[in-house]
Amino acid sequence: MESNLQINSNSAVSHWSLVACGYAITAGVLAFLQSFLFLAFDAYDNIIISHKVKSVILSLDLTFSIIWSCIWFVGFCFLANQWNRSAHHYLLGSSSARASIAFAFFSIPCWVRNSHFSFSTPVLSRANTPR
Repeated sequence: MESNLQINSNSAVSHWSLVACGYAITAGVLAFLQSFLFLAFDAYDNIIISHKVKSVILSLDLTFSIIWSCIWFVGFCFLANQWNRSAHHYLLGSSSARASIAFAFFSIPCWVRNSHFSFSTPVLSRANTPR
C-alpha cells in the first residue's frame, strides 16, 4: 500500500500529465538531432560546391530555428502552466520539473539567436562578394 502511494505521488509531480512530459522530451530529442544535422552541414561547408545547395541549407536552418523558437515558447508556457496548476510544489522530483521549465525558457533565446545567425549569414556572404 505504501509503495502504491509513493508511485502516485511521484507520477503526479506538479500535476503534470504524460502529454507534458512527452512534449518536453520529444522537443528536446528532436532539437538535439536537428542541431547535430546542421552541425554536420557546417563541418562539410567547404566540400559543398553548389551555391544552390548552400542557400537551401541556410534557408532550412533559418526555418527550423524559427520553428524551434516557437516550439520551445509553447513548451515553456505549457510546462509553466502545468507547474502553476500544481497544488504541491515540494514533491519528490519537483527540482527536475523546475529544471525542465528553465531549460525550455532558456532555449527560446538560444534558438532566436541561432535564427538571427542563420538570417545574417547569407547577407554577410553577399556583402563580401566582389561585384
